[in-house]
Amino acid sequence: MRDHRSFFKASNIKNDINFLINTLHLKKKDLVLDIACGQGRHANALAHRGYAVDGVDFSAFLLNKAKKEAKKIMCRKPDYYLANISNLRLKKKYNKAYWFFSDLANIDLPKSLASIGRNMKKGGMLLIDTDNIFRIAFFLFKHKTSKFSFDAIKLELIDNKTGLCIPYPVFPI
Repeated sequence: MRDHRSFFKASNIKNDINFLINTLHLKKKDLVLDIACGQGRHANALAHRGYAVDGVDFSAFLLNKAKKEAKKIMCRKPDYYLANISNLRLKKKYNKAYWFFSDLANIDLPKSLASIGRNMKKGGMLLIDTDNIFRIAFFLFKHKTSKFSFDAIKLELIDNKTGLCIPYPVFPI
């Protein structure tokens, strides 16, 4: 988490939000879904700007953080849903969605995309932004004493101390 701190800076979140608004051509009338929203930093920031956005994640812990932060928003607050992305059954249909900064290594991508599609309006837009091995390799090259190593054959980040695969990279660009 220490190495991930830069992602939580207000300036980075502002840049992310501007990127989402521009790339998805967001309008205030759009109904937006934040897929794998985690603690809701993007959904809450968009809602704070007046966008209608909801979030979905499989972590009750992170969703509770998102809901707590959402209480500070003066306009429409996001609805947050606890769900597995590969089996979404939401009541609303969304015309814009984003799956931002996610590790797709352990995801059944075809099943998850079909699931997302069932929750989208016809003609909707989906943005998928994922981590990549070049960012990981650059970090490890720059931090030779890191407690992580990268298995290029399995495409897994490994904690050298425990030998376990790390599901979400924890270092900055």
